[in-house]
Amino acid sequence: MQWWTAQQLKSKNPQTRMEAIGKMASWAPSDAFEPLLRLVTDSDPAVRKAVIGELGKIHQPPSLQPLIDLLKGENEEARDAAGTILGLIKHHDAPALLVPLLRSPKSNVRWHAARVLQASGWMAGADEDRILLSIASSDFAAAARYGAASMEPLMAVLRDPTCLDRRKVVQALTLVSDARVVKGFILALKDEDSLVRVEAVEALGDIRESQATDALITALADTDSHVRVVTVTALGNGGDVNAVPHLVQALCDPNWDVRKAAVEALGRSRDPRGVDPLTQLLKDRDNDVRESAAKALGEIGDPRAVEKLVVAMTDPQTAARQAAAGALQRIDPDWDKSPAARRAVPALKVALKDREYWVRQSAADVLQRISAMPAFEHKLTGFSNPVHYRQQAALEAMLVALCDSDRDLRLAAAEALGRMGDKRSIQALIRSLEDADEWVREACARSLAMLGWDPVLGTRRSDAWV
Repeated sequence: MQWWTAQQLKSKNPQTRMEAIGKMASWAPSDAFEPLLRLVTDSDPAVRKAVIGELGKIHQPPSLQPLIDLLKGENEEARDAAGTILGLIKHHDAPALLVPLLRSPKSNVRWHAARVLQASGWMAGADEDRILLSIASSDFAAAARYGAASMEPLMAVLRDPTCLDRRKVVQALTLVSDARVVKGFILALKDEDSLVRVEAVEALGDIRESQATDALITALADTDSHVRVVTVTALGNGGDVNAVPHLVQALCDPNWDVRKAAVEALGRSRDPRGVDPLTQLLKDRDNDVRESAAKALGEIGDPRAVEKLVVAMTDPQTAARQAAAGALQRIDPDWDKSPAARRAVPALKVALKDREYWVRQSAADVLQRISAMPAFEHKLTGFSNPVHYRQQAALEAMLVALCDSDRDLRLAAAEALGRMGDKRSIQALIRSLEDADEWVREACARSLAMLGWDPVLGTRRSDAWV
C-alpha cells in the first residue's frame, strides 16, 4: 500500500499528490521523510504548503542533513521551505548544524540560519557568535557595537553582492572606531550599487586623512552623477587645499548638478585659484550654475572677478543678475568706480542690442551707473580724463538704443538718458518725441524735463548734443 501511495506522489494531478500526502501522515517518520522532502519545490503552491506542514510535524527525522543541504542550495523556494521546516521541528541538533551557516558567503543562507536559530531560542555565547547572528539578521548596527571585532565580518558582507543591505553595512562601519574602516569605505566605492557608493563617499568625507581625500578624488570619475555631486561636496567640506585643482576640474562636468556643487565648494574654500574658472561659469548654459558662480566669486572676494561680474549683471535671469550685484558689493562697494568696470563697457554696449528685454534694460542701467562716476583725482596726459570716455561710451550706447526697432529698448534708453543728466542727449530726445509708441514719447518728454528743456523757450544750441 505504501508503494502505491509513493507512486501517487509522482502524479501529474496536484489533487492526487495532495491526497497521497494526507495518507503519509500515518507513516513512520523514517519512511515518510525522504519522499515528502522531494516535494518541497513542487510546482503547485498548495502541495508545497501541505508538504512543509507534514514535514514540520516530524520532530525526530532520520537526519537533518538533507534540510541543511537544501538551506545551502541555490533554489530559493527550497531554502525557504527548509528554513520553515527546521523552525517547526526545533530539533536539538539543529543549532550545531546552523551556527556554521552564519559564516556563509551568501546573505540569504545566513538570514535563513539566523531566523531558525532565533525561533528555536538559541542564545549566542561568545561575542563572535553574537556579531555573526546580528549580521545574519541584517542588524549591522548591533554588530558594530562590538567594535574592532566586528570589522572583518562586516567587511565580508560588503564583498557579498547578494546582500541587499550593503548600504546599511557602510552606515554601521561609521560606528566602529578602527582605522581599518577607511579600507571598508574604499571597498564600498567600487560597489555596483550607486547608493552604496554615495554612502561610502559621505563616510569618507567625515575623515580628515590623505587616504580618504585620495579616495574621494578617485570617486570624481564615478559614472553616476549623484555620486559625483556628493563627492564634490565632501571634498569641498574637507578643507584640503590639495583638492582645489580637482574641484576646478569638476567645473567642466557634463552634469549641471555636479558643476553647481563644484562652484559652491570652491566658494566655501575661498581659494583664489578658483576665480578665473568661476568667471567662465558666469556664462554657463544652466541658470542655477551661473547664479551659484556669482555667489561663489563674492565669497572669495577677489577683485579680478569684477569685470566679469559687471557683465553678469545683464544676465537674462533675475536671480543671476541679483547674485552678480551682491557679489560686486561684497568685493568692492565702489566697484562702479574701478578700472575693471570700465573694461566691461564694450560688452555692455553689445548687450544693449540683445533680443531679451531685461538684458538690454540691465545693460542700460549698468552703463548709466558707470557713467555717473565722479572724476578721478589723477588725469590722463592728453586732452581728457577717463570719466569723459566712460560717459561718452554710455551716452553713445543709449543714443543708439533710442533708435532701436524694439519698443522696450527705446523706452529703457529714453528713461536712462534723463537719469544720466547729460544735455547732449536733448536733440535726440526731441526727435524721439515723434516716436510711434506713446509710452516712448512720454518717457522722452519726462527726460527732457529732467534736463531742463523748455518746449516753449527751446534750448540754446550750445547746450544741445548734435
